[in-house]
Amino acid sequence: MRYILSLDQGTTSSRAILFDLQGAVRSVAQREFAQIFPKPGWVEHDPEEIATSQIAVALEVLAQANVQPSSLPMRTTWRSGPWIHGWFGS
Repeated sequence: MRYILSLDQGTTSSRAILFDLQGAVRSVAQREFAQIFPKPGWVEHDPEEIATSQIAVALEVLAQANVQPSSLPMRTTWRSGPWIHGWFGS
């Protein structure tokens, strides 16, 4: 069976949702990361912690659903402004 892995990067957490090709949610994972407040009104994030949290939630949803990465037709996605970019595997 084939699946779609959706990754969401929010302001305070990373989230992954695994869908089957009929659109049913098979698994969900979310992980918060540190908010750094260097001065009032500012917030910063550690990019390594964000990357680590994205990988962790992706692996978590796959493990929860007992799905192998080879079952994902879309290999890479990212969001840039209002656009979503992706490459599809063969």
